[in-house]
Amino acid sequence: MCFSSNMLIYILKAHIVLPLLLSWPFLILVGCILEQEEIPPAPVSSSDTTPASPEWLSHNLPLFNNGLTESPPDLDLIAAAGRLRSNFSQSFSVNEISNLVHAEGSAKDFWLTDIASNKTKKIRANLIAISDNAYWYFDERLSKAPQQLQEAIDSFEFSILPEFDITMPARMSNDIGIDPKITILHTYFEGAAGYFNSFDQYTAQVNPYSNQQRMIYMNLNQLDIGSSSYLGTLSHELQHLRHSINDPTEESWVNEGISEVMRNLSGYSPGFLHHFITAPSTQLNYWPSDKSLVFRHYGASTLFIDYLLQNYGGYENLKTLVSMQGNGIEGIDQYLSAVGFNEDFDEVFNNWVLANFLDTFETPPFNYPLSNIRIMPSLQLDQGSSALLTTPQYSAEYILLKPDTYPSTLYFQGSPTVRLMPSDVFSGNGCWWSNRGDLINTSLTGPVDLKFTDSPILDFWMWHDIEKDWDYLYLSVSEDDGTTWSPILTKSMSQNPASGASLSSGYTGTSDNWERHSADLSSYSGKAILIRFDYITDESVNESGVCIDDISISGVGIIENAESESSWESSGFIRTNNRITQKFTLQIIELGESHAITNIDLDANGKASFNISEPETQSEFIVVVSPTTRKTSIPSEYTLSLTAQ
Repeated sequence: MCFSSNMLIYILKAHIVLPLLLSWPFLILVGCILEQEEIPPAPVSSSDTTPASPEWLSHNLPLFNNGLTESPPDLDLIAAAGRLRSNFSQSFSVNEISNLVHAEGSAKDFWLTDIASNKTKKIRANLIAISDNAYWYFDERLSKAPQQLQEAIDSFEFSILPEFDITMPARMSNDIGIDPKITILHTYFEGAAGYFNSFDQYTAQVNPYSNQQRMIYMNLNQLDIGSSSYLGTLSHELQHLRHSINDPTEESWVNEGISEVMRNLSGYSPGFLHHFITAPSTQLNYWPSDKSLVFRHYGASTLFIDYLLQNYGGYENLKTLVSMQGNGIEGIDQYLSAVGFNEDFDEVFNNWVLANFLDTFETPPFNYPLSNIRIMPSLQLDQGSSALLTTPQYSAEYILLKPDTYPSTLYFQGSPTVRLMPSDVFSGNGCWWSNRGDLINTSLTGPVDLKFTDSPILDFWMWHDIEKDWDYLYLSVSEDDGTTWSPILTKSMSQNPASGASLSSGYTGTSDNWERHSADLSSYSGKAILIRFDYITDESVNESGVCIDDISISGVGIIENAESESSWESSGFIRTNNRITQKFTLQIIELGESHAITNIDLDANGKASFNISEPETQSEFIVVVSPTTRKTSIPSEYTLSLTAQ
């Protein structure tokens, strides 16, 4: 979530999921009791649809983009805090948290983040029970221990944990000075049923609101101790905790899918699958900031991870998946190789979107051996009609084709490119893009000679879409060739982070347009310095990122404009013209007495055609369109037309 934590929301009443309006926009919402399965909408005819001339036919070709296929650097939070936090001990290099003393009946203070208000406060809680693997703390406002506490402890110790020990990597050890028992804090807050905060695994020097122990937070406002909702939430958050120990920088969409699978394997049904089944054009490898879309993303991630394990390795290999150090798509590629499969992520994804349609008809890999899933077409394309469509990356559009005569031809024209961010470059052909991902730290560093410059002012132009109050772009200066760094402040930076997520003042949120920013470098006049931009993200949501252009110094002029190779060093930043190649997968399903699947190749210009001959038996034809371009959450555009030959 927005502050390197993972959350669940439950509003349960009479088995109906009720909406919860929250001011905090980036939540993990999962596990509610399912409503009755919705009937997918009937296909919509496109007979009257006449596409306009697509704007993308005149788009520029991709330029620069060196390093785009490489994974951005993972965040080393301790190293980043050493550079950016004031009064941080430079000798502090190992995350050593001393064991805390937990005595049953004692009371302790804890930092608590209220999700709805986005504020952190101290609360006091009593240690009511100690089990073999957990400390059970309860808010001091609770007058007595819950009646079902022992039942909850038994379920945790003798049902949930044994399943985790079978399926997940080995439990945490005490090798970095952290008690192997976890703390489960039961208290009152708004906006979530429970959460895990990875900041708690660091010292307060790294994050001032760290409780310096591995913790799960459970909300007494929404959960009854020992209930299925309570135990399901506990299972979900326990997976996040265990995952963070084995692979601390995993992408949210993978992490959330695994949490829901572990919830299910622990005996508590996952929720929100039907939100995805009725909205299959949901980007799999993205976690949204729009809370109204989170349900369908939960469904997508849960179904994909479940499909992956059912068809490629089995649940017994979940521990292998969690242990992979690659993030997101890269980690799944590593997993497939580790368990002996030749397929890569894209091939598995293509099979998955077919399985979501063919599950009740087909055998592996085009079904869920242990589940029943069926997605219906959402659009009908009649003979003589065309459609201009927009579909998110790594999702699927299922379109029913209705030829009146045979043979007929399906024509496809896809946009050859797509943007990384929803803005053009500021000037010229390029800008420096920050890259994107969860728990990353990319940087752009350049030398600046101020030996002959009086009262120098740093100017640069920037466009940014950064998860507000949780992800940041920082600016810093080094006088000793990068050994130490001093943060630089500007008027547009945030200086009052609510949760401790910010390591210093930095840029956060979204700009409407390109903006000019300035910083006074007068204190460095007469010196040779390094200037560094750091883009740092937390867990869960990551937005389009930052692009920087036309960096200049007063009296010197532009010192970097991203138009050509230069002395500026990038670690994860990409020089780009904001155009990358758009890829598509087209698959035709013929549904008849037998089911035929045809993959359609596109030419270099994004064009393809498919001839439909009259079938021997009554059949239906469905085209499945999946845009498959990485690094962007901007949807693709394409046209489809069905004509008689």
